[in-house]
Order: sequence, then C-alpha cells, then structure tokens
Amino acid sequence: MAKVVVHKFGGTSVLREAATMFEIILASIRAGELPVVVVSALAGVTNLLEQVFVDRHDQKLVEEHFVKIDELHRAWLWDRGILDTLLDTQLTSLRSKFTAACKEARSFQQQRDAILAMGEPLSAAGFAAYFDERVVFLS
Repeated sequence: MAKVVVHKFGGTSVLREAATMFEIILASIRAGELPVVVVSALAGVTNLLEQVFVDRHDQKLVEEHFVKIDELHRAWLWDRGILDTLLDTQLTSLRSKFTAACKEARSFQQQRDAILAMGEPLSAAGFAAYFDERVVFLS
C-alpha cells in the first residue's frame, strides 16, 4: 500500500511558488506516494477577509474588500495561464456566503470564523486547476 504524505503550503507559497509546489507533489507521486495537498488562502486574502468582518456593517467597504479578493485571484490565475473565469462561481458565492455567515452564525466568534475560512476553498480550486493544467501539459 502506498504511503500517504501530507503537503501543506502556506499562502505565500501558493501565491508565489505554485511551480515549486507542483514539482514537490509530482516528485511525491513519482516516488509512489499518495499526496494529500493542503493549501492556505492566497497571501493577503485572510487579511482582506478580516477587514470584511471588521467592516461588515459598511456595505461599500465590504464590496471594496471583495473586489480586491476577486482581483487577487484573477491575477493569480492569469499569471499561470488559466482562464480568469475559473473561479467566477466561487467568487460570486463568496458574497452570499458572507451574508449567510453574518445571519446564521450564533455568535460574534462564529461569524468571524466562518468569514475567515472563506479563502482556502478559493485557493484550493485555483491550485487544483493549475495542477490539472500542468499535468495535461506534461502528458
């Protein structure tokens, strides 16, 4: 049975070192391992989400933060040759998830936790697309 290996990459690595991450994961696969990849939100996104939470009662500021999050992800995808529309659904749903988190969470801390956790799924979807593109290219 193949050895399961967890590769955890922080936000700065995801933002700046996607090619290196790909090579590390590929080397793991070539070594007969089963890699599990865990990625943080892109560098800067958690800070922006923190600002979304702090400014949650000011719709104009919240929208400005979401625009920055959107632009950061689109630029990341574009720089890696991936269609910048890949995350359209996730980025659009980010706003509705924010609204739901503010309404559904029972406490101040639950609201904050729910909002701060929104960056990782975006990062994971973007890196998965990048990984798939690289695998297809190598094939």
